[in-house]
Formats: sequence, C-alpha cells, structure tokens
Amino acid sequence: MWRKFFLQTVIIFLMLCSIAAAINFAVDPYNVYRSARSVGFNFFTDVAQKHERLFKSIALIERRPSIVVLGNSKADFAVDPKIFGADSYNAAVRNMQPLEMLAFARAALRINPALERLIVAVDYEMFAYDEESMPGFDPEQLSADRITLGNLFRTLLSYDALDASISTVKLNRFYRRDFTSYEPDGKFSEPALYELFTFENSFVHNSNDLRAWTPPAPSMLERKFDAFRELVELCRSSGVELTVMILPVHRYHLESYPPAAYHWWQKKLTSIAPVEDYVSICIDNGIFDDEKNFWDAAHIKAAALEHYICARFQ
Repeated sequence: MWRKFFLQTVIIFLMLCSIAAAINFAVDPYNVYRSARSVGFNFFTDVAQKHERLFKSIALIERRPSIVVLGNSKADFAVDPKIFGADSYNAAVRNMQPLEMLAFARAALRINPALERLIVAVDYEMFAYDEESMPGFDPEQLSADRITLGNLFRTLLSYDALDASISTVKLNRFYRRDFTSYEPDGKFSEPALYELFTFENSFVHNSNDLRAWTPPAPSMLERKFDAFRELVELCRSSGVELTVMILPVHRYHLESYPPAAYHWWQKKLTSIAPVEDYVSICIDNGIFDDEKNFWDAAHIKAAALEHYICARFQ
C-alpha cells in the first residue's frame, strides 16, 4: 500500500515540476530561453531587468559575438551595439564593477577566441562604489559553455521563477505592452527607458545619492584598478582591439564628483590605457547642459550620443 502511495506521490510531484518548468519556459520571465513573445502574455519582461547579469551571461554563450560592449547602466541605456556592426552585443549591466567587467571580458574571449573588439565604458562611479561585485554576479555561469544546472533549476523549477512567470503574465494582460525590455542585441529598449524614467520621475536623484557615497577603502580602489589593468592586458595579449570610453553625464551630475578625486581617477585611468573622454566632447559641443539630451543627470540618451560614436567608428 505504502509503495503505491509513494509512487503516486512521486508521479504527482514530477507532473507538477513538469508543468512549472513548461510555464516558466513558455513565459521566460528572466529572458534566458528566447521563448516566443506574445502581446498580452509575455511580451514585456519587467523581471528580466533584475536579472541582467544572468541572461546576458547566457546570451554571450549563445550568440558568440565578435564585438562586445561592457559597462554599467550608462552603456546599457545609451550605447547601441549596431553602431559597431551586426555581430555586436551590449553586455553592459546596471552598476557593473571592474571585477565583473573583467569576468565578462574573459567569458567573451573564451567563448569566441576570434573576438575582434571590446568597447568598455567606464566612469568614476564604478571605482567610487564600495563593492567589488553586485547581487546576481555569477562567475560560474561566465565560466560555463551552457546554462549551469543551478541556473537551470532557478529559471525553470524554483518558486521564484514561477512567481515571476505569473507576475509577468498578469502585467502583460493588464497593460498589454507591445514593447520589450531589451532589444535582441542586449541594449535596454527606448520604450522601456521612457517608462522607467517616467516612473522614477526625478532628474537629479542619482546625482544626489552619489553625493552621500562613502569613498571606498584604498585597498578596494586598488583592486578595481588591478581588474581594469588586467582587462587591458587581456586584450593586448589576445589581439582584441580595445576602446575605453567615458560616457557623458549632465553638468549637475559631473559636479557631484569630488573634483580632486575625479581628476586623480582620470589620470590613473589614462596611465593604464588610452581613453576617449566623451564628457569633454559634450562640453565642447554644447549638449552638456541640455536636459533634453539626458534621461536623468547621470544617463545620456542614445540619440544624443550616437553621432559622436559614429564619427569615431565610421
């Protein structure tokens, strides 16, 4: 009797797991499986915004791009990888740290030894933030050739994934959004940016938050520069063309940087690698103070930046 009960229990459990996995795969709330998207069902994946590090790690494995963009939200929001060619991918994630950037660069080169170019967008905040990596950073996934078993379980069989799938379907049924969070090439989509910054509804909130930051310990800062230096050496030794750029910010945001610390950072950075400073370019061309060119004081719009990047790469 107990064997029959045990067998029935196992069968029911496996059926429930299969149903949950099927739902999570079909909805694909974390944007991992490239499942078909349908308006009113799963077209807009709001949850994916909190799992960039996961789905962009897996996208690198699947796409094996020859040109990769790295950076934090400034690059995620403003750098259109199509500028650099069709086989390009924007692997920038919010609040990316130098150690994470190095891990993504290693993964991109390991997955595609013929990697041609790395576009690295850095800023003062990466080095002023008192953390080496952020939640969701997964070195094991970046070292793998396919989705790891742990992430397979988290995205298909976990309660969090099922809850994310249900939330995604509810959101899409209620709002029926006809735009995605991310473009296929990894860039955060323009309609999603309009929604994000309308919701946040403050032009200076990131800048004001930055003014309250506590500077990192000297040892932390040195580890960050070591990671950046190692990334530069990795590209040199592998024959990968490296472009390091500082993306523009509004004058208000630039003034939130401690002047002495910012200039020291610039000098230290340029002693390691040549840097294209688009902040200076924006000052010279008059878009530095115009709020229409920025989502908020910390994030420039792609349309305002594209001309200057195209002029450099075409």
